[in-house]
Amino acid sequence: MTAFNDVRQDNDVGRIPVPTSYQLKHPSVPHLKDHDEYSLLYQKSIEHPREFWSEMATASLKWEIFFDQVHHGTFETGDHGWFIGGKLNACYNCVDRHAFTDPDRLAILYERDMPDSQPQQITYGQLLIDVSRLSWVLKDMGVQKGDIVSIYMPNIPEAVIAMLSCARIGAVHSVVFAGFSAPSLRGRLNDACSRVILTVDEGVRGGKIIPMKRVVEDALADYEGDKVQCLVLRKTGSPVPWCQRSKDIWWHEECGKWPGYYEPVSMRSEDPLFMLYTSGSTGKPKGLMHTTAGYLLGCAVSGKYVLDLHLSDTMFCAGDGLQPWCSKGPSFPDYDRFWQVLERCKATHFYTAPTSLRMIKKSRPDGSTTHLGRLRVVASIGEPLAPSVWQWCYEVLGNREVHVLDTYFQTETGCHAFSPLAGITPTKAGTVSLPFFGFRPALIDADSGNEIVGDNINGLLVFKQPWPSIARTVWRDHARYMNTYFESYQGKFTTGDGACRDRDGYYQIMGRVDDVVNISGHRLSTAEIESTLLDHGSFAEVAVVGIPDEMTGQALVVFLCLKNNVVTDQVNLKSSARQHVEKSIGRFAVPKQVLLVSDLPKTRSGKIMRRILRKILDGEKGNLGDTSTLLRPCVVSDIIGEVTVQTTTESCAMTPDDKSSLSASTSLTHSPYPFSPYNLSFLDHILPPCHIFMFLSFNNASIEGIDALRTGVTRLCEKFPFLTGLAVPSSQSAGKEGVLEVQPASSNFLERYPMLQVAHSPGMDEVSRDDFIQQQYLPIPFLIPPTEPMPLVRFKANVTRTMIILSVAYFHRALDSTGVSVVLKTLSELCKNQDATSTNVLTNSEAEESSRQHLTKFKASQPLPFNWTLVPLSFDTTPAADPSRIPISRHFSLNPQKVTFLKDACNGIIKSLAHGDSKKPNLVTSNDIITALVGLCGNKARLEVVPESVQSPKVIIPANVRKQCQLPANYMGNALVAVESDYDTFLLPEEMVLQSFPASLDQKQLGHPCSIAISLRKEISDLTEGYLQGILRTISDSNSFSSFFPAYGSSIIVSSLRWMDFYLDFGALGKVQRYDIPENKVKGVCWVLPARDLGGDINSQPFELRFVLERAAMERLQEDNLFQWVLTD
Repeated sequence: MTAFNDVRQDNDVGRIPVPTSYQLKHPSVPHLKDHDEYSLLYQKSIEHPREFWSEMATASLKWEIFFDQVHHGTFETGDHGWFIGGKLNACYNCVDRHAFTDPDRLAILYERDMPDSQPQQITYGQLLIDVSRLSWVLKDMGVQKGDIVSIYMPNIPEAVIAMLSCARIGAVHSVVFAGFSAPSLRGRLNDACSRVILTVDEGVRGGKIIPMKRVVEDALADYEGDKVQCLVLRKTGSPVPWCQRSKDIWWHEECGKWPGYYEPVSMRSEDPLFMLYTSGSTGKPKGLMHTTAGYLLGCAVSGKYVLDLHLSDTMFCAGDGLQPWCSKGPSFPDYDRFWQVLERCKATHFYTAPTSLRMIKKSRPDGSTTHLGRLRVVASIGEPLAPSVWQWCYEVLGNREVHVLDTYFQTETGCHAFSPLAGITPTKAGTVSLPFFGFRPALIDADSGNEIVGDNINGLLVFKQPWPSIARTVWRDHARYMNTYFESYQGKFTTGDGACRDRDGYYQIMGRVDDVVNISGHRLSTAEIESTLLDHGSFAEVAVVGIPDEMTGQALVVFLCLKNNVVTDQVNLKSSARQHVEKSIGRFAVPKQVLLVSDLPKTRSGKIMRRILRKILDGEKGNLGDTSTLLRPCVVSDIIGEVTVQTTTESCAMTPDDKSSLSASTSLTHSPYPFSPYNLSFLDHILPPCHIFMFLSFNNASIEGIDALRTGVTRLCEKFPFLTGLAVPSSQSAGKEGVLEVQPASSNFLERYPMLQVAHSPGMDEVSRDDFIQQQYLPIPFLIPPTEPMPLVRFKANVTRTMIILSVAYFHRALDSTGVSVVLKTLSELCKNQDATSTNVLTNSEAEESSRQHLTKFKASQPLPFNWTLVPLSFDTTPAADPSRIPISRHFSLNPQKVTFLKDACNGIIKSLAHGDSKKPNLVTSNDIITALVGLCGNKARLEVVPESVQSPKVIIPANVRKQCQLPANYMGNALVAVESDYDTFLLPEEMVLQSFPASLDQKQLGHPCSIAISLRKEISDLTEGYLQGILRTISDSNSFSSFFPAYGSSIIVSSLRWMDFYLDFGALGKVQRYDIPENKVKGVCWVLPARDLGGDINSQPFELRFVLERAAMERLQEDNLFQWVLTD
C-alpha cells in the first residue's frame, strides 16, 4: 500500500528518546526503572498471564473478599471471566479509600466554561458526601442492583458523581454523549430499558447554551418503555419543560434530604459496572458491557504504567487517588484557553484528542509564552495522531521537555492496548509504539485469514489472548458480540483496524477497515447514517464513506440515489439531507460533502462496493481494482462523471481555475454609476459613524450561485446607483460641523472597494459565527479612519467548504437595517430574474426613501428637556486588561409562551382596574412585554453593587418606537432613544423567578412587571409625541453633531428586526439558511431577530435575542430566570 510505504519511510528515521528534563520535573521516580523492566513485565504478562494479573490485582485494588480463580474461559467460547470469587466496590476504590486517609486532598479540579471563573475544587471528603447523597436519592427512586441508569449530562463534576453513585449502589450506568440528538438518545434509552435518566436543565459549552432537558423531553415523547424518572440538575436556572412521559424531580432538592454517607454495595468481580454505546458496522449502536474488577484494574494499571501517574499529579482519572482536572470549554473563547488552563492548574499531564491538538496548533503554530513548568506528559487518544502534529506537540507545545504519547484505546479494550510508557519508551512520530501488558497483537491477511509474520508489514490488527478489562458482551445480544469480534478469525479478537509493524516492532494504526468512521474521536457507523438518510424519504439508496480530513481526522461523504431519479432543486435537497442527519444524530455527524448519483456500484449479491467510491474520491480513477463482480460495471464511469460535475461546483473540491473565477469579481469592469449627491438628514448624525456587518449563509457553495450573485449586484447598482456612493463631509453644511452627504464614487475607489468581492474562505467553517467580524471576511475594513470616504454598502461572498456566507456592510448613518432589508429583497429578486419589473422591486426614489431614517417630521407643542451623556460608541480593538470587561455575544431565544402569559396576565389586571370605565382600556402588547423584559434583565445585569446608603441608580432603557419612522406599520424601527425610569430592577416576586411564571400568580405578584411595561410604554409614547422634537431643537442650537451619542456606557440598546424577512430566496444561490449580526465589538446591544422564515403568520413568529455585553454582565444576565436561555444555533 502506498500510504503504508510512505509512513514506513517516515518511521525509519529513528526513535526519539525520553526528554532528559522528564526526570527533572518528576515528583519522585517513574514506576518502572527502564525499558528493560517493561520488556520483562510484558513477557511475563504474555507467558504467565494468571500470575501477572493476580499480582497486579492484589497490589492495585482494595478487595472485600479476595478472588480464588484468576481467569477462566476463551475467545472461542466467549465466556471469559476474571478474578472469580472476589468481591469489591468500584466507588470504594475510587473515593472511600482516599477520603478515609486524606479527606482534604483535592479530588476534582473543574475548569468552568467562562475563562475568568475560578475553578471548582472538590476534595475527596466532599466527593464522598456528594456521591453518598446521590446514592440515597437513586435508591429512593427505586434503583436496584443491576438496573441501568442513563446519564445524559455535559462534562461536569456531577457527571462523575453520577457514575460513582451508580457504582456505589450496584447500578449499571450508561453515559450518552451530550451532543446526541433526541432520536439518538431515545434509541439508546429504548435499547437499555432505562427506568431512570440523569440530566441537567441546560448545558453550557463555549459560551453556548445546550437545552439538554428539552432534548430529553423530545426523546421521551416516543419512548417505548415504562414511564421514566428524570433527575434534573439545575445548572443555568432557566425554566425547563416538565415532561408528561416522566416523573421529573430536582437533583439539589432531593440530595438535600439525605445524609452524607451510604454504605457501598459488595459487588462480584464479574458484575456489570457500566455500559457504553459504540457504533458498529451493522448500523445499530451496540451497548458494550464492562465488568467491575476487570475494568477497574485496566484503568489502574494503565494509569500507573502508561501515564506514570503519581499522587501529586494533576490528571483526569480518580481511580488512583489523583487530582483530576476536568475542563468544560477549553477552546472558549479561543484556543489560547488551553495554554491558560494548563498553566493555571499546574497540570502535569495533558490528555486530549488529536482534533483539539490540531486546532491548538492552527491557532498558535508558534506556541505560547505560557510557562508550563510542571507539564511532563502530553497524551493523545481517540484517533491516530499525525506525525506533523506529533512533532509540533514535542517541539512547540512541550518545548522538547515533555514525553508525547500517541495511545491506542478502544471502547472494547477497556484500557490502553498500545502506547509508549511515560518516562520509559522511546517514541516515534506516527506510531503508537509497543503493546501494553497482556496484549498479544498479530497482523492478519484479510483475504486468507493467515497471520503475517515479520517486520515492515501491514494487515488487520487482532489480539490473540484475553486480558482483564475486555468488554464481556453486547447488552442483550451476546451473539452480536461473538459475531463482531471473534467469528472472523477463530480464537482471536478482531479490532476492525488496519495496522503496520516496522522493523523495530513499533505499530502504526492505519484506520478502520470496516464501515465505521472516526470523526474527532467519535466513532460513527456508516450504516447508521445511511439508515437515517433513507428515512428522509427522498432517497432510494445511500452509501456513506469516510475520507481523511485535516481538522477532524476523518470526514463523511454521502452518495445519494434519488427515488425516480428526479430532482428539482439539487442545492436545497443536499441541504435538507445535511439537516436531517444533524437533527437525527447530531451536528458532529453532518457530512462534509453530499453527492447525488444515478446508481451505486453493487455486486450481484447487492453489496455496495464502498472501496470503489473511496478510490474515486481519492482521485484513483485509473486504479479501481477488480470490478468484475459488479452488477453494472458501467456505473463506475457514470459516478465519476457525476462526481466530477458536482465537485467542480462545490468549494470542498474547488480547483485553481474555480478560485481564479471567484476572484475575478474583485475587479471593476464598468464605469461608476452617476447620481445626484444628497445630504443626510440631521438626525442621521445622532447615530455613530460606523459600518454594521450582516452575514447571510447559503448552504452548498456553487459557481452557478456566485455567477447569479454577480449578475444581481450589477443590476442592483444599475437600478439604484446611490448604493455605490460614499458618505463624505457635506459642501452644504449650513455652518454645522459633521454633516455628511452621499456622492458618487470614483473608478479608483470602486477598484479599491468593489461592490462585490468573492473569496475562497474555508477557514470560516471552523470559526464561531460571533467571530465572523475578521478582516479577511469583510468587504471593507472594520475600522475606516473618519477622514476617509465611507462606502454606503458593500458585499463579500465567502465560499467555504460547505456554504457561501455573504457579508453585507452598510454605513449606519446613511442606511439603517430597514433600508438594508429593502436592498437585500431587491437583490434577491434580481438574482432570480435580472429583468425583474417594478412590481417586484422598488424604484430608485422609493428605495432611497425607505432606506433612510426620517424622524424630522415629528412635531410637538411642548418639547421635553433632552440630555445625552457624551459617551461615544467605542470600537477599541485592543484587548481589555480585565477579562470581565471584554464584550461577548450570545444568541438566545425568548420563551414565547412566557411573553404571552405575561401579556394576558397584565391585561387582565388592566381590565379589572378599568372595570366600569367608559374608556376602552389601553392594553399592553407583546412588544411592551419584550421591551420591559429586555430592559429589566439587561439593565439588572449591568448595575453595579452599591452600598445600602447610596440611592439606587436610575435604569436607562433604550427602546424602539414603531411610530419613529415613516415606514410600514409592521416595522418596529432600530433608531435608538433612551427612556429613564426609577423602578428597582431587583424587585421581582420570588415565585416568578423560581417557578417560571406559574398560572397561580396573583395580581399583586404581577403588578410589578405590569407597571414596568405600562410605564415604559407611556414614556415611549411621550418620546414619540414630544421628546424627539426636543432632540431636534437641541441639535439646532449646536454647532456640531459629533457629541450627540446615546448613553452607551450605562444602557442596553434594543434594536428590533424581528418583523423583517432576511430568509430570502436568491435563485441559483439558494435560500438564506441563517443570518447573523455579530456585534461582538460593541457592548450594550440587544438585537431582536426572527428565528426562522417569517412565513404567513408573522404574529406567531418565534424570535431570538442576541445580547452583546461585557463578560461579567453576561454571566449575571444568564443567571436571570426571566429568560429561557436556549441556544438558537
